[in-house]
Amino acid sequence: MKKGFLLLIILTFITNVYCQTRKEVWSKDIDYLKTELSARHKSLFFETSKEIFYNRLDSIKNLIDSKTDAELAIALQIAVAQMGDDHTSVDYNKKIIEKGKFPLFVYWYSDGLYVTQTTKIYENILGKKLVAINQIPIDTVISKITTLISHTNEAIIKHKVPGIINLVGVLEYFKITESDSLFCSFINNSGEKQNLWIKAYNKTTPKNELNFIEFKPEKLPIGMTDQNTFFWYKVLDDGKTIYAQYNLCSGKEMEMKFGNKKKAKNLPSFEKFKKDLIKQISDQQIERLIFDMRYNPGGSSPQGTELVKELAGIEKINSKGNLFILIGRRTFSSAILNTLDFKNYTNVIIVGEPTSGKPNHYGEAKTFLLPNSGIKVIYSTKYFKYTDNDENSIYPDFKIESTFTDYKNGIDPVVEWIQNYKN
Repeated sequence: MKKGFLLLIILTFITNVYCQTRKEVWSKDIDYLKTELSARHKSLFFETSKEIFYNRLDSIKNLIDSKTDAELAIALQIAVAQMGDDHTSVDYNKKIIEKGKFPLFVYWYSDGLYVTQTTKIYENILGKKLVAINQIPIDTVISKITTLISHTNEAIIKHKVPGIINLVGVLEYFKITESDSLFCSFINNSGEKQNLWIKAYNKTTPKNELNFIEFKPEKLPIGMTDQNTFFWYKVLDDGKTIYAQYNLCSGKEMEMKFGNKKKAKNLPSFEKFKKDLIKQISDQQIERLIFDMRYNPGGSSPQGTELVKELAGIEKINSKGNLFILIGRRTFSSAILNTLDFKNYTNVIIVGEPTSGKPNHYGEAKTFLLPNSGIKVIYSTKYFKYTDNDENSIYPDFKIESTFTDYKNGIDPVVEWIQNYKN
């Protein structure tokens, strides 16, 4: 009896020490986030006061005993997202990744969220519109999880929501699910409803259960044929139009400039791309250039600026109706700066969707780690001001969005609109 009582006391003591230790280390990390982010960020309190930010972090300290590590990491991201800087965030994914994902990969078309990828077992939901999760309307689900995103505009929500809506840890945090199974509701193009239970997968899931399949459109429009190559171009079938895609503001010369010789060795040359493109434009049959930056998340803008200035000097291209740039929800950071270059130096027509980033924005991000949890924090070190009007996005001259039916039929309505454009 005495031994049992003594063992109970020892176990209680060990448990209390562990809880105190966990609370102590998390408290230290939260305090570290306070001081380091405040000191390192270019101007963290440009929109929200230091007092409010500190109070939000202090309130998270009160949750340490009742929340998991994953939940605390998410809470920190919400607090940082509320500061309003798209380039500053807490990498909460490190703490929730073990909980896994639901095999529910969607894209947000103008008419809703459609399933574009899943596993073989759920093949019949491909191409279906997701309308509810655990009987919660999808709009309500989106409204909850967008607090994780520093959303200065609607485009960044459309870009980021599909990447987090299938994370088990996120859906648990917002009480959308309490388990690793979801009751999902879909509708097809005929309006017929389908309900299905979907189970999550994680690193312990047998590989034979992870046979991923994608929805296959009738054909791939040119803009979707190669989004991995940094930059490329092609003369379209009319023989008069060049379509160029600029997917990353980087390349061999840019990395050499930054002293990254080893990395530069394996990268394509932007100078060669630029030279070849200009030479192709000089062909007397070429009348029009479509420059696509819809999938460009940024990098470093100077090389793009130099290209834009050269294009500005080519009279047959730099005239209204002969030069188009395509932008969208994935156009961000340095790609936005190059979009502004086109606006400032050329007679461009901008087509597509609004950009997820702002013309005037904080950026040039660096990182540090919280010392105990190891969570990475990304923060801005510079402020870029390019316009007097502090708009929350770059808006196209002509807004054209894709429906799921467009995608299904292999149609890019943006490129088609340009091809049919007449002055």
